[in-house]
Amino acid sequence: MKAFLGMTVIGLLLLALGVGCEEEAPSVITPPSGVTSIPPSRQAGPEIPTLTAEQEAQVEDIIADDSILRQVLDGRAYSVDDMGPYHTGVLPETGDFLLIGATAKITLSEPIPRVERDWPYQVYRPYYHLWPPEIRAQYLPYREGTQMFTVQNLTEMYVLVDLSREKLVEITVFELPDGQQVTYPPVPTPEPVPGVEELARDIFAADERVQAILAGREYEILVIGTAPLRDTRFASVIAQWDERGDIEAEWPLLIDFDEETGAYEVQAIHFTAETVGRLDVLIDLDERQVVAIEPSVGD
Repeated sequence: MKAFLGMTVIGLLLLALGVGCEEEAPSVITPPSGVTSIPPSRQAGPEIPTLTAEQEAQVEDIIADDSILRQVLDGRAYSVDDMGPYHTGVLPETGDFLLIGATAKITLSEPIPRVERDWPYQVYRPYYHLWPPEIRAQYLPYREGTQMFTVQNLTEMYVLVDLSREKLVEITVFELPDGQQVTYPPVPTPEPVPGVEELARDIFAADERVQAILAGREYEILVIGTAPLRDTRFASVIAQWDERGDIEAEWPLLIDFDEETGAYEVQAIHFTAETVGRLDVLIDLDERQVVAIEPSVGD
């Protein structure tokens, strides 16, 4: 299973900025934002798409042709196992899941002592399957990026493959008991700025959309995390309550984000989220406004 499965864009953004938080994906009327290979329950509606033999062969060809993997493997033999579908939630206009591609595990015939490089990753755009079709048509279901880390005693990797693009879009490496270790470069800790948390709390409390969602709920603020990115200062406010419930709202979502420039795009998407017990709220401190509100199940 992918390391970041079910984590929202807000959570991933703040991890990249050095502010850690973990979360459980929300349950929505269509399956939750993100990609999963967990089989649906009997009540979940349409069946999760499966891969045909031809598609599985295509995945193996894409893996074999990927330039990064070829550099990493350097001629070593490997096996491809645990192949499964990589998909969105249910599209309202069709009632079906959208198959993007496949997940797979790559196991090496012999360990590689050390690999230090940029590794590709993707971030699923929040609730992409619930976006209006005209907005979906402008974007891939995910954003792409790279992250530098070092692996000692590399023996296995997990990959995501986009079949329509015939491209490997993510390589994930976990630490394993057999000695496989993953080390990330240190993230500089920004100097604390007096009053920033109070400012984030004030913006959170003053936002009408946030307060409309929280109306009548006894909640607590679990975390206020702040970090700069390029010329923009962001804060994340995580609010949680005990009694989970369904919430229908116009959810402002961060649908696009440029990690090089800090530029972002927000769209308000109307949908109903089920069993919500937490909000992850992203704030642009410089513009003094909430830019994204994402529901999640909570603890």
